Amino acid sequence: IDATISTDVDGNLSIQNPGGDIAIGDVTGDVYVGDGINNVNLVFEQDGIIYATTGNTLTIGASGASTAITGSSVSITGTVDFDSAHFDDNKKLYFGTGNDLQIYHDGSHSYIQDAGTGNLRVNTDNSVQIRKHNNEALANFNADGGVALFYDGVKKLETTSTGVDVTGTVTADGLTVENSNLQIKFSENDGTYNPRLITYF
Repeated sequence: IDATISTDVDGNLSIQNPGGDIAIGDVTGDVYVGDGINNVNLVFEQDGIIYATTGNTLTIGASGASTAITGSSVSITGTVDFDSAHFDDNKKLYFGTGNDLQIYHDGSHSYIQDAGTGNLRVNTDNSVQIRKHNNEALANFNADGGVALFYDGVKKLETTSTGVDVTGTVTADGLTVENSNLQIKFSENDGTYNPRLITYF
């Protein structure tokens, strides 16, 4: 039998079995592994991953990554991969040292809240598209291009390289013209322009 149980001059206990498994168990009660009252740490290691307790904190980790678990929190150093995460109402996801960015649902509405220093920015090199749950367009913001606003899925206003293109009727309380070369075109019902109805100012 290759298994050995030994202690060194400092009182450290060593259990080794190079040829097989080591089982510690009790068929009728609990098994306790503890440090008594000496306030020492418990350390387990498997394939380079260390499982250690310090006080009431369990730390699991290897080189460059670790997870610390206490009775009230989990602290992770490294990358977290998961299929999904569930947050109940009013449970917030925080970003930033001062909880500057908060994402949550209060039971009635969903919020992306910038509660700290600076502005809330959405950066892209392509486009930002705001959609209804069924993918119906609400607004499109194109990098180096136009901005389009929709009503019930129909584009009504779009910025262009020369100004603004509006589909439908514009209702305004007033009109201020900064350029004397204003041109107003009145179109026929078929979408064609009648030159006799073109008016210049």
